[in-house]
Amino acid sequence: MASFTHSGSTGDTFSSLAFVKTQGGGDYYLRLNYMDKVAASIGWGNAGRHSGRMTQGDFDFLAPIMEIQSCLTKFAVWQGETVDFELERVAHHMNDPIWPRNFANQYANAMGVDLQENFRTLQIDPYVEVDKPTVIPGRPICISRNPHYLQGTDDVSKVEEWVNWLERNLVDQAFFVGLPEDHAWFEETMKVKVHYEPTSDGLALARLIAGAKMMIGNQSMPATLALGIGTTLWIETRKNTPLENNEILYPFKSNVTYF
Repeated sequence: MASFTHSGSTGDTFSSLAFVKTQGGGDYYLRLNYMDKVAASIGWGNAGRHSGRMTQGDFDFLAPIMEIQSCLTKFAVWQGETVDFELERVAHHMNDPIWPRNFANQYANAMGVDLQENFRTLQIDPYVEVDKPTVIPGRPICISRNPHYLQGTDDVSKVEEWVNWLERNLVDQAFFVGLPEDHAWFEETMKVKVHYEPTSDGLALARLIAGAKMMIGNQSMPATLALGIGTTLWIETRKNTPLENNEILYPFKSNVTYF
């Protein structure tokens, strides 16, 4: 079995599991307080709003879902172990000429793995397992939206698709997941009230997403998780780069629609 380290965000961690599966799985270590070091190594100064992460709190959030992944033999805080794959190296390969340049391909490319030989695992199959989907009676649609990764959208309150869904009584059929401040922002921005489901950790969140018939969200951790689970997903992308250049684009996953 192989071994891996990572220090990226929660969404990055989920996205790396497709690559982990290509290697037959193994021990996975999370480096704490390492994102600023990675950012500095590529000339970014620091990790911006992710500065200081990953934290022990991030590890605790991830542990329940990472520990049930059949491809992982261990999920632990990195204590200096020598590993086969330092997934942080992907930061130095983000501009390599690959397509699709989504997260899964970026990890595989950075680790020197053939993309075509591992095409189905990287680009088609779900890569996050969920044990007990949670169904919210009368609310089959999961939504999550926050103010991040909306660059290039002129007025986030007037995105046609969101306005159309809300006019069709989306809030009476949906529940919201994400941080409490994301929920408050969505209600204030869209001038609606929508049922909120708090989640204590990544597994609780994944169970809600897996139990939904569909998810609608922007480029954020919950939508990234839905993509990995295989939930039918409508995802709002940032508009400051062409879609074909977006790291969230998985054109061969039939469960995903982009807007």
